[in-house]
Amino acid sequence: MAYEAICRFPVARKLQSVSFSKQARKQVRLLSTLEYFMENLQNSLEPLNRLLRGELSAVETYQQALESVSDQTALSVLERISDEHTQAVGMLREQIRQFGGIADESSGAWGLFAQVVEGAAKVFGDDASLKALKEGEEHGLKEYQAIMNDPDLLPEFKSLLTERLELRQKEHIETLTRCINTLH
Repeated sequence: MAYEAICRFPVARKLQSVSFSKQARKQVRLLSTLEYFMENLQNSLEPLNRLLRGELSAVETYQQALESVSDQTALSVLERISDEHTQAVGMLREQIRQFGGIADESSGAWGLFAQVVEGAAKVFGDDASLKALKEGEEHGLKEYQAIMNDPDLLPEFKSLLTERLELRQKEHIETLTRCINTLH
């Protein structure tokens, strides 16, 4: 990496004007290289953190729906799907940590929006709640597919996403569709 590229990082910028010994300059370069590596690592893990926030949102939303849905068949379906989203949270966090990243802890703005939508749907009954959950699953599937098409996505992540998580999203949509149809 060129010294000029390294110098764009905060530590290097602060130290480049100071007169150092040859050994100290090497240490500044090493520190700047580490800073560069960590920034790039977090950037490459951001798609997984984006999916993690979506999965956290799903867990929160399903917990909210479980408090309001009265149909026993629908309740058992929602419990299973909620458990699967909880497992997805664990898998994504583990992948992020294995690669040295920092996993997000909250669902962020999307979580608040999803909770508002589900909260409004609760007022209109089981059918509206299930439809809101299905829409959330469809949004989640689009997120997975968009990230899967990212050419910068590490191959290690693609296998986790395609073999497990994207497949589950599709199953959730089909299951919720069947559940909605049985309510009519």
